[in-house]
Amino acid sequence: MHKIKALMHMAAVFSIFFLADAFSATAFLLCSPGLEAETWYICLHIASVWIAASLYAKYVLKIPGFLQSPAKAATIPRWCIGAAALPAALDIFYLVFVPGTLQQGVTGTKALFETLYTGILSWGLRSSITEEILFRRLALCPLQKELGEKKGLLLSALFASCTQFAAAGPLGWQMSALFLFAKFSANMALALAACQTGSIRPCIAIHALFLILFADSPIFHIAIEPAHPAVWIYTPKNSHWFFTGIPGIPQPDTAFPAMIGFGILIAAALMEKLKKKKGEGKPNGTLQHTDH
Repeated sequence: MHKIKALMHMAAVFSIFFLADAFSATAFLLCSPGLEAETWYICLHIASVWIAASLYAKYVLKIPGFLQSPAKAATIPRWCIGAAALPAALDIFYLVFVPGTLQQGVTGTKALFETLYTGILSWGLRSSITEEILFRRLALCPLQKELGEKKGLLLSALFASCTQFAAAGPLGWQMSALFLFAKFSANMALALAACQTGSIRPCIAIHALFLILFADSPIFHIAIEPAHPAVWIYTPKNSHWFFTGIPGIPQPDTAFPAMIGFGILIAAALMEKLKKKKGEGKPNGTLQHTDH
């Protein structure tokens, strides 16, 4: 029965993920192209995910106030601070250790404003807010309740990775495996952050910073062939996926340096958890179902 409930929860979150995006995309059909359409898309996407998740939590999970009034974490583990600094560290790594060419991207005040507006608010904040609500609150909590702390944690990270894989489109089996591994390492680190802080606020901050400063950065874009405008574009001389990411997914978050970075964060989080267990003499790692 617990497994069936877990599957139902994942199916619901999967549906909300795609339906909310499809509904929000109508903004591009109804509004004039540009910042107006992008603004409506951001607002509609966040609002639709928030409303759908709140209704599901209230009437299906029977947890009123599931997403309202998120509290600050009592303490922020040191590794979470390291996670917030990871994108800047990766940018420095590429500049120092990966030979390439740095060139200016967009020019002009209007183009610069539009690039930063879209990159920060849409690619960064919108994506991080909606995904953390769905994957680290609406999926993680019920899965840990139904399957236990460890299984729920692992399954939530795997589920989030598979959902993102479905959104990315078809890839070869080798590239698919690498994509899933890259996303799984990131989602596992974010799930651990949610569990250890008891809030999704740190997760949103970590996720947003990673997207804005590294993965989908409108400021410093790393790619062989730029996928979007940016203030600065860095083109590595070595085009191997090890440095530039999986072919067909022109984002460095699927490259090996990012995987290593998240692997280090996961190890630090597990060590922090083990240290806390020894200090308190009891386990502490399940994200509570109220965020007050």
